[in-house]
Amino acid sequence: MSASLPACLEQAVDRKPRHDAYDLAIHMELEGVTDQVAQSVYGYAGTLEMAQAYFQQIAMPRPKVAAPGISQTLLEYFKGLAFALPVLISAVVMIRFSLSLWGGPISIEDAAAVAIGTLSSFLVTGGLVQVMAWRVLFLLTTGDPGTAASTCGLWCRRGVLALFGSGCAGWLVNGFFGWMPDSLALLAVGFHLALGMLWLASGALYVLEGMLWISAATAVGLAVAGSLHYGLGAGLYLSQFCGLGAAIVISASASYIIFRKKAGNKFPKGERIPRPRLVHTAAPYFLYGLLYYCFLFADRWIAWTGKTASETLPIFFRGDYEAGLDVALIAFVFGAGWVHASTQSFFATMQRALSEYLLNQAAEFNRAMHQFYLRRLLLFLPIAVLTCMLVYWTGIRLDVLSTMVMRKVAATALVGFLFLVIGLWNASLFFALSLPFHTLRAMALGLFTDLVVSYICSRTGHYSDSVYGFAVGACCFALWSSWMCSKELQKADHLQFAASV
Repeated sequence: MSASLPACLEQAVDRKPRHDAYDLAIHMELEGVTDQVAQSVYGYAGTLEMAQAYFQQIAMPRPKVAAPGISQTLLEYFKGLAFALPVLISAVVMIRFSLSLWGGPISIEDAAAVAIGTLSSFLVTGGLVQVMAWRVLFLLTTGDPGTAASTCGLWCRRGVLALFGSGCAGWLVNGFFGWMPDSLALLAVGFHLALGMLWLASGALYVLEGMLWISAATAVGLAVAGSLHYGLGAGLYLSQFCGLGAAIVISASASYIIFRKKAGNKFPKGERIPRPRLVHTAAPYFLYGLLYYCFLFADRWIAWTGKTASETLPIFFRGDYEAGLDVALIAFVFGAGWVHASTQSFFATMQRALSEYLLNQAAEFNRAMHQFYLRRLLLFLPIAVLTCMLVYWTGIRLDVLSTMVMRKVAATALVGFLFLVIGLWNASLFFALSLPFHTLRAMALGLFTDLVVSYICSRTGHYSDSVYGFAVGACCFALWSSWMCSKELQKADHLQFAASV
């Protein structure tokens, strides 16, 4: 007469799934099935061998996950493209009509003031928008849209206070050192406030996936500015501030409408987190936003301050340098769509792999995810190179890149943006897998390299050589983050488990 199986091996008795054969062996030993019992009663060499033999029979089956089709992949790509569509609209309008919501055909001194206001608006709001997006997305995914809406409003108000505080501080510091006349300082503060509020309102729409609303706000803002300036003959700055005001109102109103639809007019108080805990948990997101924009503008700042001893201001806006970057930015927009689609495909592949591999097949699961990552990179590179070549060729054919400086800057920046896209994909994977400090280390390395190379090249050569720093820094960011990502994916099973608990 055969002995009855231990309770943990009886499906009808033990309904709890076991992680692997080792987990099952532990439960068997807790029930008294030692190696001696496994040998004398069940005929196995030991408890572990018996657990391995029975684990496959009682492993809980997982539901199969279908692979995303080409239509789903294209949809995710266009979603990602829509995130960057306002950048594309602004770049095309600036190239074609010499008009934007900031800048344009203005004097060198005014251009320097506008550039300072633009850069400072990104630096002040970049980290805050990242923290806002992190908290609001968490509340939305946990089914609390009312608190998400209130929390979004809370962070927007904090952002506005930060903008006014930094604007007043900048005004006072400039008054003490006398870097710019008061008229230029006032212009810089004006764009600092207006653009900063636009980034905050747009950040709320990004969280809500209101990409078309952001594009509509950008288009309407440009239309208002163009109509007032070219149609009615209004001053450029008045037209631009009116356009910015229209874009801010549209973005903020659309965010409120979407939140109200989700929350049903129920808006409790915003999320309140103890300050020490908030600082600790929000620091990676804030630093990421800050480092990203520091990296994006570091080479420009060095180019604008290079060889300015004979100028009236310590900052000299380089229009040809900016024009080359604007052309290269078009290729970056298409790369942003690839980042979003590839991130979605990565986690869809991970879910499908979880349904195909058993819990004791961790090595096979890790290998599959690592191979997917490498295949995605190899697929991106030739397409990205062709896109960059097409953008550069189009810029020359349309006579947008009319000088050698513009062509050099555009060609080098295209290489830099190609690597930046790869780095940003790695960053999105790191944050999703709860490894934010990997992103911060890689971006800090890229920023340091950018600053060093840009400064040396611009001070020993032409100011436009600063763009080499951007390209080298982006390369370091991409290579270092790719190496870390490839290394971490060798234990993808652990990362997936850790990120889900």
